Amino acid sequence: MRSRSSVAFWSGFVVLAFWIGGCASPNSRQQPQTAIDPAKSVELNSYLDPCAGRLQTIAGALLDYYVLYHHWPASLQELRPIGNEPLELTCPVSRQAYIYNRLGMVRPGDSRKLLVYDATPVHQGTRWGIALDRDLTGGNPVPDVISIPETQFRTYRPAPLPSLPQFPQRPTAQPPTGQQQ
Repeated sequence: MRSRSSVAFWSGFVVLAFWIGGCASPNSRQQPQTAIDPAKSVELNSYLDPCAGRLQTIAGALLDYYVLYHHWPASLQELRPIGNEPLELTCPVSRQAYIYNRLGMVRPGDSRKLLVYDATPVHQGTRWGIALDRDLTGGNPVPDVISIPETQFRTYRPAPLPSLPQFPQRPTAQPPTGQQQ
């Protein structure tokens, strides 16, 4: 009995190994390996880049501030760290403070607003930044850390000032006409 079960087990194992091996496309097996500079690939990966990591922490603190006060802070110094993570407000590569624009920066064709960004393009000609979009309901802000090529960054402009509500004008007081004193 024991030999039949072990034959069935090993047969199943061999079939499974061939099945998994057959799932790969023939082209994927024959692609040549290209040399990738690990320093460069890490630099543009937002999960591994220390600058993008700092901006993720700042994005969380910004969102936390917005939830509490229903507006953006006047400066990044008003933010408080979340948990035990320190809130570093400078790029670890350039050692320059991140630029913060409370009203945001916009560019044609992009609905997002850029609130925080690197002072210089020190990440292979790009800058890391925090862009705000709206959730599916169109109401709540959703921050996203993005890599911005310098050519694209140059197309950003300050967002227009929010328009104030228009109130009807009060009629001006006119002196009474035709009355004698």
